[in-house]
Amino acid sequence: MHGSSSSDNSKTSPHSEGEVLQVLLVEDNPGDARLFKEYLAEGPVEASLQHEETLEDCLEALREGRTQNERPGKERSGNERPRDQEPDVLALDLGLPDSDGIETVKAAVAAAPTVPIVVLTGRDDLQAALKAQEAGAMEYLQKEELTPALVGRTLRWSVQRRGMQAKLQQRDAWIRSITERLSAGVFRAGPTGRIEYANEALAEMLGAGQADQLIGKDLTGFYADPTDRGRILAKEGASKVEIEFGGRGGSVFVGLLSVTVAYDENGAVVHYDGTVTDITGRIRRKKQLRMLSEAVEQAAESVIITEARPLNEPGPQIQYVNSAYEEMTGYSEAEMIGETPRVLQGPETDRDVLDSLREALEAGEKWQGETTNYRKDGEPYRVQWNVAPVRGKDGEIEHWVSVQRDVTEQKEREQELVEAKREAQRMNQLKSAFLANMSHEIRTPLTSILGFAEAIGEEAGSAGEPEEIDLAALRRFSSLIERSGHRLMSTLTGVLNLSKLQAGEMNLDLKPVDLAAEAEEVARELRPRAEKNGIELKAETEDGPVWARADAGGLQIALRNLLSNAIKYTEEGEVRVHARRAENMAAVEVEDTGIGMDSETAQELFEAFKQASEGVGREYEGTGLGLTVTKEVLDQMGGSIEVETEKGEGSRFTVRLPVAGQAEGA
Repeated sequence: MHGSSSSDNSKTSPHSEGEVLQVLLVEDNPGDARLFKEYLAEGPVEASLQHEETLEDCLEALREGRTQNERPGKERSGNERPRDQEPDVLALDLGLPDSDGIETVKAAVAAAPTVPIVVLTGRDDLQAALKAQEAGAMEYLQKEELTPALVGRTLRWSVQRRGMQAKLQQRDAWIRSITERLSAGVFRAGPTGRIEYANEALAEMLGAGQADQLIGKDLTGFYADPTDRGRILAKEGASKVEIEFGGRGGSVFVGLLSVTVAYDENGAVVHYDGTVTDITGRIRRKKQLRMLSEAVEQAAESVIITEARPLNEPGPQIQYVNSAYEEMTGYSEAEMIGETPRVLQGPETDRDVLDSLREALEAGEKWQGETTNYRKDGEPYRVQWNVAPVRGKDGEIEHWVSVQRDVTEQKEREQELVEAKREAQRMNQLKSAFLANMSHEIRTPLTSILGFAEAIGEEAGSAGEPEEIDLAALRRFSSLIERSGHRLMSTLTGVLNLSKLQAGEMNLDLKPVDLAAEAEEVARELRPRAEKNGIELKAETEDGPVWARADAGGLQIALRNLLSNAIKYTEEGEVRVHARRAENMAAVEVEDTGIGMDSETAQELFEAFKQASEGVGREYEGTGLGLTVTKEVLDQMGGSIEVETEKGEGSRFTVRLPVAGQAEGA
């Protein structure tokens, strides 16, 4: 076990000012434990860490109720306060050497029901994390996505959320206490059960006249049934026990007895404190208690209590909301009383979900669902509902209780996981395309270079006299070697340009550049290649220059890539480059009558190593980097590129760049 802490004064405390968050980490992987410890130390919460490696050690630490640094032989860090209680939060790995999965969570919950649990899972263990939450875990963290901020925020939120639940439970206790003490008798009895104090209400209930006449008497002596005497005033006390008492004039009444026990430092009973409430005529009070108890007992998050009807417009009115509801929605209780839950609905609220709710209400059944609601300030949030009926003695529904939980962050995390998985799959596909393309683009010209170099050597070596050498063959071999060398150089240049652009190492000097002149120059340079392929290459410009703010070298790269691609993928017809002014931008269009492509494929053209055909057996050579480099250089010059294409009909690429001022371009 290892202890760690942080004393950064800028960090916030999850408790009262100056306190340190006590974290118990249960993790058998040393590397994961070390990272968690580092993230916790770097995060926004001042915390002290206790580390255990097995479930058995964890349960032992929870039973002992003290931190590692307080055990015999251990020293406490200077900023850690001594404690003799449970940790504030438990960070629990689901895969331990002596326990695994949901059983680990159940064991920890049983050992320390009041300690919030944050489970640690792998990237592919989302279902396990959700099941752990069903078993009692408060939150979950994925190890692969941990950050200092995420660790600190999640632990702090778990503690705060547990505190909120504790407040709800305390409020429940207050509500019960207030309800039960209406005209209730109050007493204190000594260890033997003899009354030491009683109020007048108790004396009146028991027919004793004055309260002081009860002093010294055994409360159990007033039980109508002597066999009840052993049921209460035992060391564990009692809660809401119904007892028949002998009352005034020999009458019998049913009292609701609640007793708490106070102990001394040795565990011996000091006294009993209790209340007795006459519940003989309790129908009305039970109805209210049932309504409040049902609501508060379900109130893990926010609670609404409404009337039973009407189910039609405008709907049942709200009679009660708790503080968690106010915090979640921004509406106060005063604003909501008399309103209906429809005030939370908005444009994205799912009508099918509401129809399902309506069907359940009409059938008098419980219901659970999820939809989008809106806070008072108009902000949408994702909410999970649980709705249950509260029935009266005759079985009729008298109220509806709705418990709601904000699951916005949870849904966002789930969506992030889905998107991360999708991105990982996409990157894996790109890697495969890259390896196939690069292998082909490097191996093919190298094979040609080596083969024809060998052929030149054989030709020169087999000739007896210089005049016997076949110069035509040597020139052909030399030409093929040169072509393969250019292809290899083009591949490496594309990779190098993309790397420089992405690393910010290609310095671009933005100044007025004449798009028309640049387009004509690149067309003139590439026209021989087009004519060799039987393609007509036309350069069309408006009268006069078309000034754009750009880098001349970057613009040349973009235009060469676009025109080279157009020539490569056009088997017959023409390629046209056209420079023009377009609205507030300067534009260049490169249009061809080539093979074109599907619109779905066109969306991926600007990704690295993407082509209309890929792999070793593809029809056209090239790395698939040209358009990626083109888009990158245009982005860095403040420009844009878009494509219009149709399979078998050709493609048109449009480049737009900021217009240079007239004075600049003059």
